[in-house]
Amino acid sequence: MSDQTIASAPTTTDADSVEFPGRGVAQVIVDIDAPHLDEPYDYAVPVEFRDTVRVGSQVQVRFGRRRVSGYVVGLSASSSFSGKLAPLLRVVTPLPVLSKPLLETINYLSLRYCATRSQLLSFVVPARRARVEKGFEDAIETARSAGEGIFQEPATALLPPSQVERKVITALPGGREAILTNLVARIAALKQAALVLAPTAACSQEICAELEQIPGLRVGHIDAEQSADRRYRIYLQALLGRLDVLVGSRSAVWTPLPNLHTIVVWDDGDNRYREQRAPRLDALDVAVARSHVEHVALVCLSYARSIKAQALVETGWASEVVPSGDLVRSIVPRVAMFDGFSAEREGATGFARLPDAAYRMIRRGLTEGPVLVSVPAAGSVTETESGFLRIGSDRVRDELEKAFPGVEVVVSSSTGGVVRSLEDARGIVVSTPGVTPRTSEGYSSIVITGASGVAYRDSLDGSLEALRRWMEVAALAAPKAPLLLVGEVPMPLLDSLVYWRPQILAHDEWMRRQELGFPPARWTVAIEGNTFAVEAELAAAEQSMGVAQARFPGEEWAPLTLVSHETRVGDDGHVRERVVLSVAPRNIRRLMVALGEARRELSRNGRELPGFDINPSSLV
Repeated sequence: MSDQTIASAPTTTDADSVEFPGRGVAQVIVDIDAPHLDEPYDYAVPVEFRDTVRVGSQVQVRFGRRRVSGYVVGLSASSSFSGKLAPLLRVVTPLPVLSKPLLETINYLSLRYCATRSQLLSFVVPARRARVEKGFEDAIETARSAGEGIFQEPATALLPPSQVERKVITALPGGREAILTNLVARIAALKQAALVLAPTAACSQEICAELEQIPGLRVGHIDAEQSADRRYRIYLQALLGRLDVLVGSRSAVWTPLPNLHTIVVWDDGDNRYREQRAPRLDALDVAVARSHVEHVALVCLSYARSIKAQALVETGWASEVVPSGDLVRSIVPRVAMFDGFSAEREGATGFARLPDAAYRMIRRGLTEGPVLVSVPAAGSVTETESGFLRIGSDRVRDELEKAFPGVEVVVSSSTGGVVRSLEDARGIVVSTPGVTPRTSEGYSSIVITGASGVAYRDSLDGSLEALRRWMEVAALAAPKAPLLLVGEVPMPLLDSLVYWRPQILAHDEWMRRQELGFPPARWTVAIEGNTFAVEAELAAAEQSMGVAQARFPGEEWAPLTLVSHETRVGDDGHVRERVVLSVAPRNIRRLMVALGEARRELSRNGRELPGFDINPSSLV
């Protein structure tokens, strides 16, 4: 029997009869990334596995001539298949590695993002470490006997939909620790669990250290810098319900924590949350889906405001929490902008890498504590009226060492070495975004160079990313310390920083994207592949929306809009096409189901599959 024949029906071998009592039939998703095979297949559960196999168990089965891994997504007493069922060959681990609610989320995301469940499952389950698991044998058996952790039955939502809280919270400098510790402690008191996400391993380690200060709190931590054994050990502790809170980076969002109450995403605008593999989801996409499907609370916590978080507020799906004006004025830095007018008034030195106004601020700041000079990147270039000036961290360090002899100048950058923290520092720190070291009392003054180049860069999220970087830097200042932006920036961007109200810029950006039809006001789907595949997907899209032909955008948005259609010849000499479709969010599920059906048909016929990118950062 060929693989193609097997793909259309459950595998058949000389196995037991299809009539089994109780949990005799397992529905299995096989770990094969082929769209036309992305459906459950029935397998017989041998007697020796009846007590160990559960929904979420990882198993091995025979699929055609291959022995492959799979995941049990259902158990029943009968099968609709009329032949004999192949048996499960092995239950890989006695501990289910997936929960029922998470499986529902995976089904939801596979439809919404035109991905196979096998693709999504590859993000969820870490590589098994048998020697680590062996040390948990007694704990697994105890949890099974008591019905604890992942063995809880039935796996129902902890909160009804009407009681699920979804919030977008603006944090003040120094306020993250208090918000997180209070929230996590309250959830732990309810005997429930929290999942806290951070964009980098270093940031997740900081948050973990903060939460470990809560007496009696069981904290787990997962990040990409840990060994495979360490990650799997924490994963097992999470499945067994031994953690009150799990802190981790991007991939931790998939962890099937029992009794999960709240997912917290810190600084969701950081692009390191976005997966590099298809379907290129970011952590907030997954967190929103889990909140929607599994009825768990969601908190987006940050200094700045991403466009996705603003969309949750604008659509009424989440509420916003912002600090009062009095509290803002008592804490945040006092921001000034050194624009073109200031440069002309200062004279020739106003157009230098660091104008005299910056040197004066640094000189005053050194009398009170450490001073921070933030540069856009190591070796970056910015444009001024007198031409292009290189303002990389090394060049700025050299100039500061000449201007302030005897003062220590420390550089922290991704290329020259990262400095995490400075204790009792009194000198100057030159840093690139994302790797600025913390100080015990905060920086006495801050200079941000190259502001115009960052604010006006050619990117869909350029202004929002500029504000996110600058607020992250400003949060490291001492209360009410002076901050100088060197360069002219748009007034909404400046106001958002001055008044610590990122919602000003985010709302303006949301209104602009509604007018232009950009995501997330409208969803965009980029499809790239050979001509046959792209035309098949486009035809399916047009049919699903009930339109004769997708059209280019005009004053009135069509149900399905063709944003762009490009044709090029690849390096292999073959013609490649790329179309970008735009659709209202309420229609995205209908569109993606149709695109998925066309993709499965291409896969079934052995055709090359097109690539998909949902809401890409570059539209054309």
